[in-house]
Amino acid sequence: MRDGRLRLTNLPWTLDSRELSAGLDIQHVFLINDLEANGYGVAELSPEQIYTLAEATQARLATVR
Repeated sequence: MRDGRLRLTNLPWTLDSRELSAGLDIQHVFLINDLEANGYGVAELSPEQIYTLAEATQARLATVR
């Protein structure tokens, strides 16, 4: 992303935060990637909403050198 513009890697789209702001009549538009969006979302989860998919074994917990 540069100057509020980004080009999607998996689609032939270019997004511009200023154009979106004007077109949607929203004062502030921020474009972020999916990893950053997940980071914000995880912080909002309660303990009851977090599940372990696979327990780590002792070997997986070991430090790699």
